[in-house]
Amino acid sequence: MEKQIQSKTKEKQNEQELRLTWTFDAAREHVWKAWTDSESFIKWWGPKHFSCPFCSIDFKVGGKYLNCMLSRDGRDFWSSGTYIEIIPMMRIVYTDSFSDEKGNILPATHYGIEGLPLELLVTVTFEESEGGTKMSLSHVGIPAGEMQDRIKMGWNESFDKLEKMLITTRLEVNPKMKVIATPGMQELFIIREFDAPQEVVFNAHIDPELYIQWLGPRDLKTTLKTFEPRSGGKWRYVSKDNLGNKYSFHGYFHEVANPALIISTFEYDRFPESGHVFLKRITFGALPNKRTKLTYQVISFTVFDRDFMLQSGMEKDFEESYERLDELLSRK
Repeated sequence: MEKQIQSKTKEKQNEQELRLTWTFDAAREHVWKAWTDSESFIKWWGPKHFSCPFCSIDFKVGGKYLNCMLSRDGRDFWSSGTYIEIIPMMRIVYTDSFSDEKGNILPATHYGIEGLPLELLVTVTFEESEGGTKMSLSHVGIPAGEMQDRIKMGWNESFDKLEKMLITTRLEVNPKMKVIATPGMQELFIIREFDAPQEVVFNAHIDPELYIQWLGPRDLKTTLKTFEPRSGGKWRYVSKDNLGNKYSFHGYFHEVANPALIISTFEYDRFPESGHVFLKRITFGALPNKRTKLTYQVISFTVFDRDFMLQSGMEKDFEESYERLDELLSRK
């Protein structure tokens, strides 16, 4: 009889538990900081049409948090809780309740929400996964059905915002190369300066013998199959990793104006469907002391395609390629 009661209790707990898992292309310390630092937290907390104008975090066992979600129509929803367990970089457990702006716990009905208990329990775990971070969330106490579906959607929309914030954070940590990727836009900019004259940097982009020496990350072997750097010309190259996997790309040159401008298209051959074409516009600006400012603009058809490029680690590949170009230019 006791086992039957325990089994039914466990089944009820499982029915009232929401579980989600996300994998982010970001270091674990950055994902951890997003949950534990108030300035980071306010940038992503809340569903798509909500902002977080206030967040206070006393991050220690027994410490409390207090935050506010603000809807587009000006309604605020306050919540508060207590940290129960903290294992640095691995696990956070805390209570979750609605509250007023002073942290006094209130029932969900205060905000017109029916069917939620006074207190819920949230557990978030973090683990490294293939160079990124696997984050798992458990939210206990939510009735199964429509309520759980609504809260699941809210978490997923929040994590969409978290993903974009982590991309921005990752781009900002590079001291030499500036990447501008405004959320919701179909373009991005890469800005890099080189200690070499304009014509020399330009030539390193159109001379095949020079281009192949710095193109791509160091751990890939890249071969130029076609390279016609002239207006109307085409290009194609194939990169191979240490396991023998091949990655091929191709495109067309629309304009090559020595020594200031290259406009071309870019496509990844292994996309499951065609139509994912990117337009690249590279300008080479002359700076004082025989230096060059390179501005690399990429325009995609959709925001999804632009974000896919970022999430694939594109900026890391550019960073390493431009480091190799720096080394090449220093030898000339």
